[in-house]
Amino acid sequence: MAYGTVKIRVRPIRIAFLVDPADHAGVYRAIELSTFLWGGNYNPIVPSYRRTPTKWESHRVRSLPSPADIIAGYLDGFDPDLVVPVGKCASRPHKVGNRDVVKEEDLIGDLTETATPRHGIGLIELLRDFADKELKYKRNDSLSVEFPILPRSDRLFLASVFGAVPTAAQKIIDRQFANVAAITKVRPKIENFVELLGPQRVFPRRLSVWALEKKPLRDATLFVCDATSAQDIIDYWNLRAAGYYVIPIPIQGKGGLFEQLSERSYELSDLSKLADATQQLYLQLPDYYDWSEAEWKKRKIKKEPS
Repeated sequence: MAYGTVKIRVRPIRIAFLVDPADHAGVYRAIELSTFLWGGNYNPIVPSYRRTPTKWESHRVRSLPSPADIIAGYLDGFDPDLVVPVGKCASRPHKVGNRDVVKEEDLIGDLTETATPRHGIGLIELLRDFADKELKYKRNDSLSVEFPILPRSDRLFLASVFGAVPTAAQKIIDRQFANVAAITKVRPKIENFVELLGPQRVFPRRLSVWALEKKPLRDATLFVCDATSAQDIIDYWNLRAAGYYVIPIPIQGKGGLFEQLSERSYELSDLSKLADATQQLYLQLPDYYDWSEAEWKKRKIKKEPS
């Protein structure tokens, strides 16, 4: 008799949000809903255009795809379990094949009645599990969970970086976790958001992938973007949803390394400088020259006879 082993693993449901890029409130709502659900970091935001943008590079293809073709391409690529039209798209007809369509208001339901969403696992359940396993006892490091208070300016971009929590959910979190010292709030701005991206800082978007063992498909990718462009923000979100490790470089960043990184083009000889500037900005690493000189001195000391 033959024997075998079957491994059963639980995965989050994948949801595609149909959003009109011109509807900034709809894009923000899609980010909110994704942030609240387990695995939401990998939920795509599918642009639903009324007309294909003329700025698309038509010289690379024989003809521009229709809005319906764009939606079909995204859905075929991400293969979601559910499709949720959001904002202005909620009242439009869409061709999504045989996929199930769920109304925006039915996805998580009324959080004032229950903190558990109707579909999937919710952020409050994730936070409760995270706090029980990681914050129950005093730690020797600075691990913390930080909920962002987003400003009006650059709100959509910062939401795509840190996530955005529905108001009703935030009230529940404030009430139920008020005594957990490691759960705090921060006020990110486009000038300082990179300072809040350290590995010991768990913000809502990172919390949405708690307990998932997914690894990036490739090394870090720089994405120079316009923080005021909903289309750039959607592209940044979807690159990450596809499994890439993406570092956003908003052209609105002020001074210093931001100006180096937001240059439109680089010569081959400048790539090492670009990589060095990126690591200083996002990983808080020292300048490569200073680091290599310090390493050389360490090796020299070791070689010297005692």
